[in-house]
Parts: sequence; C-alpha cells; structure tokens
Amino acid sequence: MENAVYQRVRARVVRAGPYRAHVAVESFASGQITVPVPTLTLLEATGLSRRQLADAVLTVTVNIAALEDTDVCPFDWQLIAGMHHPATRRSALSDAA
Repeated sequence: MENAVYQRVRARVVRAGPYRAHVAVESFASGQITVPVPTLTLLEATGLSRRQLADAVLTVTVNIAALEDTDVCPFDWQLIAGMHHPATRRSALSDAA
C-alpha cells in the first residue's frame, strides 16, 4: 500500500485457534472486522498460553490507513501494562485449598 501510515493502537484477541488468531484492531473498521494473525506470533510476543489469549488486550503497530484486512500489517505486539488476563490471576482461595 502506497499511503501506509503506521501507528501503535489497541487490539483485542477475539479468537485464538491452534494456528490462526482473529484480532479486533480498534483503528481498522472500528474493531468490527477482525484481522487474522498467526497464533504463534501472539504466543511468542505475549508469553500467554493460547487459552489465555482469548479477550487479551494488546497494543500493536498497524497501518491505520488500511482499507482491507490484508493491508493492516500488524507487528510489534505487546500486552498493555497492568492489563492481565483473568486466567493469569490466582485467587487467594485457590492457594488455601
């Protein structure tokens, strides 16, 4: 894409399959259309398990001028500081059992 404009934005993992994840990127179609991403890319970038990826909120650098999902070109995935997935937290009650 000739007029690519890259910016860091928020994204939410909608589905994390064994090979492909689908991510809603806020700046692309208001997050209503998901962008396919290799699940392994997200696993390596976040350190989360595939189960923990579901509904994880991340930041990513994307082409905000994209008109199609193939032009979004997401890279540099990061977990938002302080935004831990509920499955990664432990309850004090679970330690007592």
